Amino acid sequence: MGQATGTAGVMSTTLDTPSAPDHGRLVYRDAISGSTKEFNETGLIEYRFGKLASPARRHEQTRRWRVRGETDMTHTFPAYQPIEATVHFAAGLCIVSTSDDDATVRVEPFDPGRREDVEAAANLVIDCDGKQLKIIAKKKLLGKVTGIGVGRLKLWVNLPPESSVILRTESAAIEISDGTLADLNVNTGSGPISVDYISRNLRIDTSDSRIRVGQVDGDVLVDNGSGSMDIELANGHVEMSGSSSDLTIGSAAGSVRFSSGSGSLVIGAASGTAVEARTSSGKISIGVPVGIGVRPRLKSSGGTKSGALIAGADRVSGNHWLDIKVDTASGDIDIHPFN
Repeated sequence: MGQATGTAGVMSTTLDTPSAPDHGRLVYRDAISGSTKEFNETGLIEYRFGKLASPARRHEQTRRWRVRGETDMTHTFPAYQPIEATVHFAAGLCIVSTSDDDATVRVEPFDPGRREDVEAAANLVIDCDGKQLKIIAKKKLLGKVTGIGVGRLKLWVNLPPESSVILRTESAAIEISDGTLADLNVNTGSGPISVDYISRNLRIDTSDSRIRVGQVDGDVLVDNGSGSMDIELANGHVEMSGSSSDLTIGSAAGSVRFSSGSGSLVIGAASGTAVEARTSSGKISIGVPVGIGVRPRLKSSGGTKSGALIAGADRVSGNHWLDIKVDTASGDIDIHPFN
C-alpha cells in the first residue's frame, strides 16, 4: 500500500501502490481485479473497473476510492447488456446518451466557484454491479430548492442501448440524446426536458417543464402542472394532464387522452382509434388523415366549432374509425382533414 499525494482539488488518501507517472498522470492499479484509478495534473479522476472485479470488490474499491474534495470525475464501468440507471440529485443538468462503449458517468459541480456545488460533486455516490447503475446525492442535498444552500451538479451519463433510466430531481435541465433508451421515468419539480427516442414507455411527472420529445414507440404518461409538451411521433397511447399545460403531437398513431384546465391540444395527424380531450378554455385542433372515418362527440359551451369534419364523415375504404370526444367550456374546436 502507498500514500497518495493529492493533486489539485484532491486530498490525500491511502490506496494501492501507484505506477510510474505518465505525462502528469498517476495510476493506481488493483492487483487482483486489474481495476485502475488515474489522477492527472488537473485533478481529473477516472475509475476503470477490471473485468475480474466482483460486485463485492467493486463496492470496496468504490468505498476506498471515495475521496472528499474530488469535484471533476469520470467513472467507467464495463457494460455488456442494457442496464437500469437510477439518478437522484437536487438540481443542475443531466445529459444521458447511449452507445456500445462502456457505461460512464462524468460529474462536475455546476459552478466550480460555489461551495455547495463543489460539495455536492464530492459527496455524490456512484455504484454499478453490471445490471444496475446508481447515482445518488446524499439526502442532505435533496431539500427544497431555493437557489441558496443547494448543491447543483452537471452529470453526463452514457449507457448501453436499450437501457432504462429512473431520474429524480428538484429542478434540473434534462437531455436524453444520441441513442435509444427503452424506458424513461422522470420526476422533477421544474426544468426543460428534451428526449430524442424511447423504444418502450415514457413517464414524466413535473410541476412546470417545457418538454420536447422526438419519438416514443410505447406509451406516454405525463403529468405537467403548467408546462407544455411537444411530441413529433407517438406510436402508442398518449395521456397528459395538468392545470394549464399544452400538448402538441405531430403524428399520433395511438389513442390520445388530454385533460387540462386552460391548456390546448393540437394533433397534426391522428391515425389511432380515439382522441379524448377535456379543457375549460383551451383550443382543440385535430387533423385526420384521408381514409379514416370520424365519429365526433363535441361539447363547447362558449367556443366555436369549425372544420370540414366537424359533423363527422365517412371517408373510409376499409373499417378504420376515429372516435373524437371533446368537452370544453369556452375553447374552440377544429376537426379538419390532414392530407
